[in-house]
Amino acid sequence: MPSYIDWVRAFCLTLPHTTEDVQWEHNLLFRIAGKMFCVANMEPQLVPTKIAFKCTPEKFAELVEIEGIIPAPYMARTIGSP
Repeated sequence: MPSYIDWVRAFCLTLPHTTEDVQWEHNLLFRIAGKMFCVANMEPQLVPTKIAFKCTPEKFAELVEIEGIIPAPYMARTIGSP
């Protein structure tokens, strides 16, 4: 399992009521009250994203300006390209 999974998992599990689950074969999902807030890809060679998380539209616009941060492929079509 990639090393970034350890620190993502450690952080996510500090949030109250967080649950974790593996879904879609190779994604570690974190949820609060059944709502997904973070997905960590356990097999990064399969897709370009390692970690995807929810954020506000304002934070999204700010984050995608940082080199190396890209919109999650499945969300880019709903939010729009930066």
